[in-house]
Amino acid sequence: MAKLSPTRAQLGGRCYRRHALGNVGTLTKIGRAGVGPSKSGPDAAFGTVIHAMAAAHWRHRDDPDWSNAALEDAWLAEFGGVDTEKYSLEMARAISEGYRRQAEFAPLVPGTFIPIMIEERIEVPIANHILTFKIDRMMGDGTQDKMVFVDTKTAGRLGAQWAKGWDISLQMKLYKLGVYLKWGKVPDGVIEGVLKKVPTRIEYVLLPEWDMDILREAEQQFMMIANQDDTLLKLATRTDGVIDMDVLWNIASTLTPFNDNDCYAYGRPCPFLDVCNTTPSERLPLIKVNYETYEPDWT
Repeated sequence: MAKLSPTRAQLGGRCYRRHALGNVGTLTKIGRAGVGPSKSGPDAAFGTVIHAMAAAHWRHRDDPDWSNAALEDAWLAEFGGVDTEKYSLEMARAISEGYRRQAEFAPLVPGTFIPIMIEERIEVPIANHILTFKIDRMMGDGTQDKMVFVDTKTAGRLGAQWAKGWDISLQMKLYKLGVYLKWGKVPDGVIEGVLKKVPTRIEYVLLPEWDMDILREAEQQFMMIANQDDTLLKLATRTDGVIDMDVLWNIASTLTPFNDNDCYAYGRPCPFLDVCNTTPSERLPLIKVNYETYEPDWT
């Protein structure tokens, strides 16, 4: 049985080797100053800080001290309290203040909604696997006849091109599928884009009303990645039931498919580019020297 989130399923579809090493093999590159080992880099860490602030804001809307405290705690946990070249605590505070002024609880969808979940994880079975993800804000109309979720995304750039990308998002399709499997309702979905600049601004995008055929197609994509994960884990499991991580890393780095068009996604090199550029027989020693393991936040 594999446990897989929509974000990780999406990465598995982009480049399975990167997913196998980073998500299944729980590897992260050593040497990212100021960022804890649980994240792929400072961009993800900064997103975690803003998510923590937003969750506290919506839980305690009348008391900004809660969101300020959550921001400070998350900054310490993610960055060790140290500013980086790109991100600073002062920047995070300014974005937090702008967020509290501009953000809407249930934007774009008419109705009077009450919170069901705020920054909570759900898990739903799909065949012999588990779909797991955190919902930033899940609301119902009181009778739960109508449901809507809002997913907060930090972005360096907003606008029409950024908004258009959500029309085909596997991650968001799996969010809608997961809510349907848990509550029996296909929800409306809204992306809340928070600009990672000062002054910040927020843009909202209403997700398409995908029909069940499209959501089931997304389910099949999830299953393909989960089945590959299951096979990889079984190959690396010893007879006593313990996973041999050396075997797992060796298989993941030499026998998995990779996408050479994803090596510089978002303008940054893949953290495992050095692995792929090394001869296969030397990849496991390289991994053991230059990478470390982390505890996934979704297990």
